Amino acid sequence: MSTQKEIIEKYPLLFKKLRSGQYTFECGKGWNHLIEEVCFKINDFFEKFPEYNENFEGIIVVKEKYGELRIQGSFPDIVYDFIKEAEHKSQNTCEYCGAEGKMRNVWGWQKTLCDVCDKDEGIDPTFKPE
Repeated sequence: MSTQKEIIEKYPLLFKKLRSGQYTFECGKGWNHLIEEVCFKINDFFEKFPEYNENFEGIIVVKEKYGELRIQGSFPDIVYDFIKEAEHKSQNTCEYCGAEGKMRNVWGWQKTLCDVCDKDEGIDPTFKPE
């Protein structure tokens, strides 16, 4: 699984603002494969349809909200379909380790975690900012 830094470096067109240090990913590394999958699809779209690149400012935010992945920016409609697919998959993917997970209430916060990570009461013992 790629790190967040590797994903940003692999897709410079998509992460114009992130590469300049304005933003970082605000979610656990367990979703990195979902982020990389959607980035591949978005990048492929822009390579096939370069006319859409002119007004594209890049992905602005990648974060967790209400236990789900959120990817924000200004995109053509078809790209939003790719993003919605990744966001939907995150509802069943542990944010910390990437295993199959489910939505749980952890200290009043919604988190998508697997059984193992949930046993740690939602604390990711391996979490280190990338």
